[in-house]
Formats: sequence, structure tokens, C-alpha cells
Amino acid sequence: MDSFWLQGMQAGFKAALDCIKAFSETDFTEDLKKIDVPTLILHGDDDQIVPIGAAALLSSKLVKGATLKVLSRTPPRHVLDSQRVDQCRPARIPEA
Repeated sequence: MDSFWLQGMQAGFKAALDCIKAFSETDFTEDLKKIDVPTLILHGDDDQIVPIGAAALLSSKLVKGATLKVLSRTPPRHVLDSQRVDQCRPARIPEA
């Protein structure tokens, strides 16, 4: 949590507002439809910043052949890989 807070505090006010504006107003639908390689979509089930229904569930339907893994009890952040290695690594690396 400290790392996440620190990253947020280092952003300039205008840059943070511009990021939020771009993040909330950009429609990636057509870009997602063009992806044609195996794609793993990870999303935390408790993300209140980016609701799963508006993001991962929709994205996994738009990307051809996408695999969606919903990670339980994950914090609402976008650095899941480093914070929840126990859930992310098995999702990425199939068991032999």
C-alpha cells in the first residue's frame, strides 16, 4: 500500500486530472476487437476504481480467444502482478 500511495503522491495535479480524463473517456472497443493473439486478462474481483463488468468482462468478450482470470480478494490497484504473485503466476504459467 505504501508504494501505491507514494506513486500517487508523486504525480502532478494536472497530470493526474489529464490521466483520469483520458482513462474515463477513451473507448478501446475497436482496438480490442483487432487483437488476434492469445491474451490473458486479469482483474481483481474487488476493484472499485475500474468495475469488472465495464472492463474485464467486456474486454474478454471483445478480444478473440481471450482468457479471463478473476482474482479474488485483490486490492483495487493496477499492479496485481507484484502484489498477488500467488494468484497471478498460476494464471500466466499453465501447469505441466
